[in-house]
Amino acid sequence: MACKKALTLTRFSVILLICAAFTACFTACSTTQTLPEVIESPVPEELPPPPPEPTLAERAAALDAAWNAAYSAERAISALEAGAAGKEPLFSSPAALPAGDRLARKYGTALGGFLADAERGFLAEHGIETDFAFLNAELIRAGLPEGPVTKADIERVLPFGQKIVIAEMSGVQLLELFAYIGALPQGSGGFAQVSDGVTYTLTFDETGFGAQISDVLVGGRAVDVSRMYRVALNDFLAAGGSGYSFFLRDDVVKVPTAVELAAAIADYCSNGADSLYMKQGERITIHGGIIE
Repeated sequence: MACKKALTLTRFSVILLICAAFTACFTACSTTQTLPEVIESPVPEELPPPPPEPTLAERAAALDAAWNAAYSAERAISALEAGAAGKEPLFSSPAALPAGDRLARKYGTALGGFLADAERGFLAEHGIETDFAFLNAELIRAGLPEGPVTKADIERVLPFGQKIVIAEMSGVQLLELFAYIGALPQGSGGFAQVSDGVTYTLTFDETGFGAQISDVLVGGRAVDVSRMYRVALNDFLAAGGSGYSFFLRDDVVKVPTAVELAAAIADYCSNGADSLYMKQGERITIHGGIIE
């Protein structure tokens, strides 16, 4: 009997030992289990602000530097070689662009629009966007022929060596500029030949005076008095020539360049003349006046 009781206790002890071992093992496994590592997302570095857009003066300075570098070799060649280079065809004109009988002083002409478009296109090609370009009619002294057109041909059209100027002005000032344009009598040397990007109507009395300007659109929209505009012109106008005393005001920003207008037009036409003919269209509508 005592032996049977001892055997029962032994079995119980074994069971207790097994349970204790299992519990110890379970506890050990539970406490030594590796928890997943928590990886914190890196805080994104603050990106530096984009560099400021170049000012108009900085863009003009870059244009001057590129222009002077490109044409330094040309200025170094002999006059004879320069004359020969000026006779090389730049492009072929599908039609003659006449300037006879002072046409550009009376209404918008295909030639005037062509020249203003080329000026604006040249500036855009060199990173200077403008809302439009214009030139005074008295600068235009010849027409362009049908067929091959050379640099010498363009220099006969614009023989005075004028340089390009870019003006910045508010919408209010731009409306005042258009008032100047409208106030000039028909037949005046200051009659504006304008590029693509602007349209307006001039209404003259029967003598060519008393003009009223209306329906002014820039970029297809009415002038916004709350924004700034850029206009390409030449240094004669910028100095108040052809009656444009508007440009003598201190509150109109004028940025000169070293680029001659005729040379810039020739440069642009050597690659982009075809696009200029595609832009042709009526920009200045004339009512009344002395046009025959």
